[in-house]
Amino acid sequence: MLFFIRTWAEEVRDQVPIARAARARHHQLMDQAERGEDWSPDDATIAGQFRTVWAAEAKLIWMAAQLDRWLARYARETGQEADSVPSPLRTLRNSLEHLDCADFTAGHAIAGAGAWSIKDLPDGELFIGSTTTEDVFGIASIDDVELAATEVLRQFNAQ
Repeated sequence: MLFFIRTWAEEVRDQVPIARAARARHHQLMDQAERGEDWSPDDATIAGQFRTVWAAEAKLIWMAAQLDRWLARYARETGQEADSVPSPLRTLRNSLEHLDCADFTAGHAIAGAGAWSIKDLPDGELFIGSTTTEDVFGIASIDDVELAATEVLRQFNAQ
């Protein structure tokens, strides 16, 4: 079981800089596009980079959710109290997993049949677009995700 905890903590740790770099590149392209110069990136380039950001953040959330699940199992099997309140990461992961069942309106995914967890997100929706915040999907702090993975590795590498 420690194998899975360490594996997912390492994957989260390694995915954070990938997600940050993808977002930084997207912001850079957006800034360049605002200048409207001949050398500014075209819409296709910006859209492609946004897809890269979206996928990198989705992977990060999925990895963090796997880590959360293995930590919960470890807590149960060692007699510790497991977190019974769904974390924002868990809600976000559930929303992403069932995004294909959501309804879409004006750049937002909203709860639809089978996509019930979206209603538990802030404002009851998932924004499908670029944000100026550094939060993953504008919801989860990437710094908090990284810190949690680092703490798990510190704790479990000693075992």
